[in-house]
Amino acid sequence: MDTRNDYRVLLLEKAIDELAMRIKNWSLPFPINKGKLEDLVKQARNTVYRIKYSFLPAKILMGSPEIGGLEKLGKHIREEIFKNYTAMRSQVRFTTKQRLIIAEIKYCLWMIMGFRRRLRYGDENLPEYAVDVIGVEVLSVQNHPSASNLKVLKAGTERFGFIIVTNIRNIKAGEVRAVAILPPREFMGIISEAMIVSDELDNNMKGKFVPHSIINLNELRSKVIELLESH
Repeated sequence: MDTRNDYRVLLLEKAIDELAMRIKNWSLPFPINKGKLEDLVKQARNTVYRIKYSFLPAKILMGSPEIGGLEKLGKHIREEIFKNYTAMRSQVRFTTKQRLIIAEIKYCLWMIMGFRRRLRYGDENLPEYAVDVIGVEVLSVQNHPSASNLKVLKAGTERFGFIIVTNIRNIKAGEVRAVAILPPREFMGIISEAMIVSDELDNNMKGKFVPHSIINLNELRSKVIELLESH
């Protein structure tokens, strides 16, 4: 496996850099131990550096100490960041910018803790392997309050929930669609946490990682390449 140039490793590196920047320039209205978190993120970055230059096959890498250590660091970082968040959430009215930062941090942690899962695709290096694609049920569809051509969806599974802004006009509540977990974006005050990458799917795909053979690959590949080019 060419770990030095693998899309999965490169997008993980980008997520860790984003997380480090958010911690360094902390602006959210709840306290963190910045020094401790900066040290944890530094450890995560060093771990990814070792992974990047390991050139191990994906199957062996999945069982390596580096992957286990990365997952533990991700959990520790999550606990340190959000241990004061729950109490503050009911007391503070977060601005759109602050909500976007929180969503960005959650995305970065998702990328760190789900890296082992993305290695299951094997040694081939394809852009679509770098992100998770999950089948979700569309729970509600509303018009965007500030854009007539956009819809705001609530979608999810028994474990995950997402707000998604889309320009797909014919989407309906009750459908199951594949969504790619990508860096969140703001669309005129609404934070979108994922991107729809399929037509309607069978209901049994809800909660499952969707095969790439049944999603809109070109759009997803372009998005991954675009993300890395902006690194």
